[in-house]
Amino acid sequence: MTATFTILVSPPTMGGDGISSQASEPSPTQDASQARLGRLTVRSGSSLLTPSLLVHTGKGCSPNVTWDVLERVVEEENAADSDDHDHDANGARSRAPLACQIDVLQLVHQQDNLRALQKHASSSSSSSSSFLGVPSSAVVFATPRNPVAYEHVGMTRNSTDSQASFMTFRGASVVTPEAYVELACVLGADVLVLLGDEVMSDARVNRLVESSKRTIAWAGRGLDVLKSRGDEVADGVFVLCPIVGGGDLCQREDAVRYIRSVVEDRRVGGVYVSGLGTGEGAGARLGVLKAVVRGVPVGKLRMTSGVSNPVEVLEAVRCGVDVFDTAYVEMVTRAGLALCFPNSVDGLRTGGMGDGRDGRDGCDGMKINLWSDGYRLDRSPMVAGCRCGSCREHTRGYVHHLLVTHEMTAWVLLEQHNVYHMLRFFRAVRRAIREGVFEEFYEAFVEYAQTWQR
Repeated sequence: MTATFTILVSPPTMGGDGISSQASEPSPTQDASQARLGRLTVRSGSSLLTPSLLVHTGKGCSPNVTWDVLERVVEEENAADSDDHDHDANGARSRAPLACQIDVLQLVHQQDNLRALQKHASSSSSSSSSFLGVPSSAVVFATPRNPVAYEHVGMTRNSTDSQASFMTFRGASVVTPEAYVELACVLGADVLVLLGDEVMSDARVNRLVESSKRTIAWAGRGLDVLKSRGDEVADGVFVLCPIVGGGDLCQREDAVRYIRSVVEDRRVGGVYVSGLGTGEGAGARLGVLKAVVRGVPVGKLRMTSGVSNPVEVLEAVRCGVDVFDTAYVEMVTRAGLALCFPNSVDGLRTGGMGDGRDGRDGCDGMKINLWSDGYRLDRSPMVAGCRCGSCREHTRGYVHHLLVTHEMTAWVLLEQHNVYHMLRFFRAVRRAIREGVFEEFYEAFVEYAQTWQR
């Protein structure tokens, strides 16, 4: 089955049904919302509605929970009784699959075993499932970046026209575009982000130009590998082409123009806005996203990494971004925080989940700091009104005890809750787009968030 991306609800300024990649594009001066609802269908038949969140993994597994626990979190989120649920064309409730990110670069040391892995993959219906333990029903995105630990810091100068240089947990390493694509195929990726020549946001112009030229060449070499393989994975994988350019908007626009011929290849389903979250401010990130989206054909999927908190996510959705590979859940979990901001359309209307600022250290209407001694004897649920397993079965006092005694179970329970909370948030975003109230949702959420920053 060939992977496809279809726009279900177009932004008002796009015109038509927005399904064709040749549809009209928004005016560069247009500041109206470009938020849209889409469906990515991969070769296995699984459908992922967008905007969507990718669950972060380190070296092919979640930092704190096992794959079966993540599956249960997704099932709990699917089973929650709410008007925010997605629906299919017949009006029936749609069940969202687990969508996860795998950083191919952190597995590049497996190149020595590539032939053995290829042999194994040829006799397995789901190589990533058997090798990494990823559930066969999951939608796997193979990417060249870990959103939590940027592996290109200090390494980009060592990249050459033939290979990329980066840092792994084993130290400095290199990989060619061909080897990168081969490994992603062996891992059974459903979506493949091609290898780009990553640069930091503050890179100089000559380095940005060099990066764009290399990325175009590497994209062509990666596509050649897919064509030469000719197997089920290579033929069915959904390909995204990286857009580089650092924090220079002119270079980003030039990169889009340079690579447009690659993007218009029928095998390429969209673009990946790379190099964000490398030192630039939130306003600069937003400017980069706007510059890139303006030049990308409307019917192509847009993915990014490096976008952080929920307000930034909403701003990126408003720019027209479809898929998010973000470190936010992992970072708040590491900090011992439980997310509590409104994660439903109705919850926002009523002011959240009943867990606003309560006078305890580090607590506000967006997150709860369970390190605070104020929760030592608190027997209430971790987040009132949340239906995840962690909140149904455990109290704030218990999680506080686990944190201060440095029990790993604390981060297990927090990650379960925070993943669930963010999945509910993205479902609410999709509902707002579907019902034509995204602008109202966006403005109300920004106003809510700003009340806790004063």
